[in-house]
Amino acid sequence: MKDARRGEYPIGATHDKNNNKLKVYCCILENKSKSIYLGLFPLDKPFQAFTTYKKYKENYIKYVADEYKI
Repeated sequence: MKDARRGEYPIGATHDKNNNKLKVYCCILENKSKSIYLGLFPLDKPFQAFTTYKKYKENYIKYVADEYKI
């Protein structure tokens, strides 16, 4: 779920100090500079934040794979 080099928050989540919550984004494959905002989550719910990121990413990957099917 997380790599020690990433810090204490899971992939897709960053600490939003203004709201003191986890802000979740997912980069899309077509344009790595574009991030899709997925929501805010309590700091004590990192698994919920990661699950939201993971579900979005999986669905997006399936969508891209379907686009390349012959």
